[in-house]
Parts: sequence; structure tokens; C-alpha cells
Amino acid sequence: MQTIPSSHRVRRQRGRAKVLSVPVIIMALCWLAPAAAQDMVEAALDAAGVPKVGAFLPNQYDVARTEPLPIDGVWRVNTINKKIRIEQGRAYAIDSWRHLFVLQISPGMVVMQDFRRTGAGVYMAEDLPLLGPATLTLNREGHLDVAVQGKLGPARYQLIRLDAQYPDALSHELTAMAGGAAPPSFAPPPVAPLPGMAPQPAAPVAPVSPIQPGAGAGSAPGQPLPGMPATAPMPLPAPVQQPAPPPTWTPPPAAAPPGVPAAPVPENCTPIGIDPDTGLTICA
Repeated sequence: MQTIPSSHRVRRQRGRAKVLSVPVIIMALCWLAPAAAQDMVEAALDAAGVPKVGAFLPNQYDVARTEPLPIDGVWRVNTINKKIRIEQGRAYAIDSWRHLFVLQISPGMVVMQDFRRTGAGVYMAEDLPLLGPATLTLNREGHLDVAVQGKLGPARYQLIRLDAQYPDALSHELTAMAGGAAPPSFAPPPVAPLPGMAPQPAAPVAPVSPIQPGAGAGSAPGQPLPGMPATAPMPLPAPVQQPAPPPTWTPPPAAAPPGVPAAPVPENCTPIGIDPDTGLTICA
């Protein structure tokens, strides 16, 4: 009967304990707040040596931009405490995080795309990590309530507003939702000058479209939403002048040897030379 040295038994027990401790730690962390649990779960997975696989998501430069929207800006996902940026029809990660324990979402990866405005304060998009359509609705605090019908089941989370790209447009969205009540301001507060410093002149701002009474659920086709920059149509590029084709070069006919009369040139012949032996014209 073969006996196992005590040192080997100790190492085996430690290995089993390490393997068994990972799911126990993850189950215990699930009782914490979701945002705090996300960071602690990632730390536990890193400590246990669980590998990371890059999430199969497109890069922000691989997804074409569309029209800007009032909800463009920086938002924080409340369930995982990670920041994303909504920008012209797609949202990409600013922070990195693990999804489904092994998929690594890195900065610049697109997590939502195909944004479209369906009404005052209501938007639709495709949530790529959760694999399903998402409905985003502005609430009274200026945050976005998100409901996703994912392939792994329905999910709900909230996008907490951090930096609105178009604060005036976001305010007028809430105005339209409230039936014309005074809009809240999401513009950053003015910066007071330092003692003894002259106040700096205000930076020029892009012109915005005028507020029309009753503007809300939509605007006329081709017209910007209230508070959005009135962008002029992009000029069409000038047509590229194609270079003229190079002239075709035809070698001059070779002179006939002395005393030999020139042979007649056949019809439909492009002469390229004369045979020195026969004096006949060589056609192309």
C-alpha cells in the first residue's frame, strides 16, 4: 500500500480549498450592492486566476455615427458603477469591466448602438452585451431608466447622468415630458475667477434652434430638436479630376534599305516597322 506524503496531501487540500472558495466568494458577494459586488467579484476572479477573454464587440470607430441626440454625454451604469459615453447613435465604454465573469469589455468597445428617438424622452437602442432591444426613458431627475429584453432574460438598470453633451436639449426633453413645465438646467455652474483675476469672456457657443411652442414628441423632418446645434449640411466634395490618359506611342516606320522600293501598306494596318529582309511593313 502506497502512502502519500503529508506535504502532498496539504498541497492537494489547499488546491481544493482554492477552487471551492471562488464560487463561495462570488455567491457571498451577490448579497452586496450590485455596484460594489462588481468590483469585488472582478478582484476575486483576478486573484483566482480566472482568464479574461476579449468581448466580441465592435470598436467605436467601426460603428458609423448618426445624428446627435439630446441624451448624448457621459453616463454611469448604476448596477456595475462603470461609465459609458452615448455619442451620435452609439454608446461605448469608458471604463473596463468583466461581463459574464470572463468576457472583458475594454474602453472604446461599443455596448449599445442604433439609438433612435421614438418620442419625448423615449429612445430605443440595441444592447450588445445583453443581446436584446433596450428602451431608455428619461425620468424626472434627468437619468435614464433602461429596460432590456435580452436573450438571457429581461434586465433593468439605470444610467446616471454625469455630463450632458447638450444640456439645453436635455432640459427641453423633460419640459416636453412634463407638459410645458419650466425645464431644469443641466448646464455646469459658472466658474468664479480667482481673486485679483479678471473674468474671462464667455466662449462662443454654437447656435441652437429656437424653442417652438408645444415642441416635444418630434420635430419637422430635417429640423433639429430644441436645444440641439443647428448644423449646416456637409458640403459635397469636389469631383476628383481624373488625369488624362497618356498618349499612345507609335514607333516611326523603319526606312527601307537603299535601292528597295517601299512596300505598300495594307488597309487597316498600324505600321510598327519594316522587315529589313523583305522590306514589307510590319503591322500591329
